Amino acid sequence: RARGRREAAVGGSGARRRDRARGVARLEGREPQGPTAAGRAGSASRSSTRPRGEAAMSRRASHDDPERYLFADHGYAGNAATQADWTARRLVWVPSERHGFEAAAVTEERTDEVAVELAESGRRATVPKADVQRMNPPKFTKVEDMAELTCLNEASVLHNLKDRYYSGLIYTYSGLFCVVINPYKNLPIYTEQIVEMYRGKKRHEVPPHIYAISETAYRSMLQDREDQSILCTGESGAGKTENTKKVIQYLAHVASSHKGRKDHTAPNSIAYVSGRQLPSCIASVGLNVSLSGSLSLSPAPSLSLPFSF
Repeated sequence: RARGRREAAVGGSGARRRDRARGVARLEGREPQGPTAAGRAGSASRSSTRPRGEAAMSRRASHDDPERYLFADHGYAGNAATQADWTARRLVWVPSERHGFEAAAVTEERTDEVAVELAESGRRATVPKADVQRMNPPKFTKVEDMAELTCLNEASVLHNLKDRYYSGLIYTYSGLFCVVINPYKNLPIYTEQIVEMYRGKKRHEVPPHIYAISETAYRSMLQDREDQSILCTGESGAGKTENTKKVIQYLAHVASSHKGRKDHTAPNSIAYVSGRQLPSCIASVGLNVSLSGSLSLSPAPSLSLPFSF
């Protein structure tokens, strides 16, 4: 008891004194006594504020706006002052051992070399002219399709992908391809509402997404009556299997909807993957999935699905 009182005397808040007293009581093998007035006040304060904070965090997590993971903010890039600064400084990309490429301002051009000032550190350096890569104007910051870049070089491509990834945008087009960078966390961009957002839309009408690729293949199959394929490639852990699941999820939703059944009618049949029954709507889309991550869509029902997640 004396030890508990000493701990309570030196404690900071009432809640801290109460916790320490309880800890001492448990060590002594007895039940802790009720909290003091200060302890009750501290307990009341904690109980009145902590749940609200946790509830607020829970609400923010559950109501996280999916648009921030789909649409890029171009406000700063479209600023006239930003454009003027880029033009005046003659910014370029130079090799960097730490970052791969680093932004720098050209201060002097020579025959085979270029004198530059690094934008981040202000350090001056001289690099071979062959190693200097042009930088795109600010209006191309976080561009959705890298085929639109004025200067299509390695540094600009990597910078655009990094910029979008750090902004929560994991999907980026590169011509006919869709580049996906694994976020290693769950994003709220695979809900039924997002599926409806992409259904029936052309690729340029919506932000980059695996659903846009799936929609293009699905509609091309229905309109042209020709087989379509989606190939997911990448290193181990890049997210091939997860994106394959998203493709199947999108096809299942679209084919099972009233509009999907109206657009394309298929006989009743049952599809299986590794002995597990798939939704009957998949039967309206002949779907073949290979272990290499290749998906084939056929207008005629094809129930051979040699794939296991």
